[in-house]
Amino acid sequence: KLYRHGGSSRRQGRREPQGHHNDSLSRLGEWVQIRSSGRVYLIESPHPPSIERHPLGWRYNAIRECGAVVRTGPSFRSDPTGKILRAGESVLINERVTAYGDNVTWLRLKNGLGWVGDEEEGG
Repeated sequence: KLYRHGGSSRRQGRREPQGHHNDSLSRLGEWVQIRSSGRVYLIESPHPPSIERHPLGWRYNAIRECGAVVRTGPSFRSDPTGKILRAGESVLINERVTAYGDNVTWLRLKNGLGWVGDEEEGG
């Protein structure tokens, strides 16, 4: 069982079977899915993360002199992709995820190449 979701739900007038992915899974105590590069990352928490999405994206400019490591998922434990955003480089972001109580917001690159934290590991 990937998330707590009793029975079935109604979505746009049709019933969905239990276990079907539902984009509105952000109530307390549930598994929260975050997708990246064909992988699904699951987090269980009594406090759901803040997730913002924008279909056209937000423009971000990298400012770290040492660059920002692009990762395969929204975590410092995720593998680096090998790409580094250099200071001054401009990218489009289509998703922002902040875990409850965390200071890092993870930014998903709109081109699908990975995730970047808005803070360096360790603050």
